[in-house]
Amino acid sequence: MSKIGVLGGTFDPLHYGHLRAAEVARDALSLDRVLFVPAANPPHKQGVTVTDVGARVDMLELGLAGEAEFELCRAEIERGGPSYTIETLDELKRQERGAELWFITGSDAFLEIRTWRDWEALLTRYSFAVHERPGVGIDAAAAVVPESYRERVVFLTREMLNISSTEIRRLARAKRSIRFLVPQAVDDYVRRNHLYQ
Repeated sequence: MSKIGVLGGTFDPLHYGHLRAAEVARDALSLDRVLFVPAANPPHKQGVTVTDVGARVDMLELGLAGEAEFELCRAEIERGGPSYTIETLDELKRQERGAELWFITGSDAFLEIRTWRDWEALLTRYSFAVHERPGVGIDAAAAVVPESYRERVVFLTREMLNISSTEIRRLARAKRSIRFLVPQAVDDYVRRNHLYQ
């Protein structure tokens, strides 16, 4: 049985923190590959300006080039509408018959799991790999769900990178360098297309 990680997000832009999270999960869980799933219409970002999905996909393609275990997955873009994790995982389960799916997320996002659509069904059907994010310890993240759901959750405490897309966009707006926060090809794309200005 193949093991597939699923890393969803806005990826506005893709940065090394995303790549490190995917690699930590891949290594810890012996995943065969990790799918990067950009949200077409992220429900948690209502009222927030999000870069056009075409540009976010372009940056993912550039940033993932040459990474054999990492793949772009267009499931949420092709489906359209709000991007709900349970719908995406159910769709991927149908496509990847027999595969064991692991949803990869940060401890900060997991704190909000009870606000996700059908969160109980989500934790019943699928396994989660939760990596530690700065300011949100694993204990705090684990405490948000009852013990009975925690058997499907693995908490990863390996060294992560404290990088945020919000900070990268702020730097780009201020015309400051984002080099070494994002892959070089993503940096080039942001500058060439004057993103976040």
